[in-house]
Amino acid sequence: MSKVKVWLGGEGPSEIGDRDHPGGQRVGAIEALLSKVEQGGWVVTGATAWRRIRKLRVRAALGRDNHGDIHNIAGLVNEAHENACEVVAFARDVDSDETRLEASAQGISHAQEIFPQMGIIGGPALPTVEGWILALRKVPHTESMSRNRVNDLIAGQELRAKHAEDYVEVILHADVTALPPGCVRFGEWIETARAVLTRAVRGLAG
Repeated sequence: MSKVKVWLGGEGPSEIGDRDHPGGQRVGAIEALLSKVEQGGWVVTGATAWRRIRKLRVRAALGRDNHGDIHNIAGLVNEAHENACEVVAFARDVDSDETRLEASAQGISHAQEIFPQMGIIGGPALPTVEGWILALRKVPHTESMSRNRVNDLIAGQELRAKHAEDYVEVILHADVTALPPGCVRFGEWIETARAVLTRAVRGLAG
């Protein structure tokens, strides 16, 4: 039985390891999180760093509601489609740009209309993926913190900032079903990952 092919997207190595390079074997945070919700039946076949996404212009998003991330998400999903993947998984740091929250939701919605057969796992990391790592270390209310505050706390956890291996180690030893308060968006991302991968791998409703 062939494995479900997954394409990743993220800011850089913290999220996608070196899966954006031919033959890359370095695991990032997104792949590690997927392994926590569905251990087998899928394989990462490639990835795209956010800055290298080839935007796909979404006509419905041109004009007043136009935002670059809408077209980035469509472009990422298109790249997954071109590489014969059934699932795409990504995270986008919000930093201090709260317009990315709505743009992410719109981008996923438009991409799903264009590629209805694609399983899409994605959304904003508030304020960054480092907030997710802190949440898995039981630090509450990370989604309301500033980027600087999160970075300070990461250093206090004796974790190397932007170091994929440290983040993966936290994820693999964490209980992703028991997040602390104030991590709602992260919890939604995990539940979407569980539903999409369950459906793709096992042919079951999530």
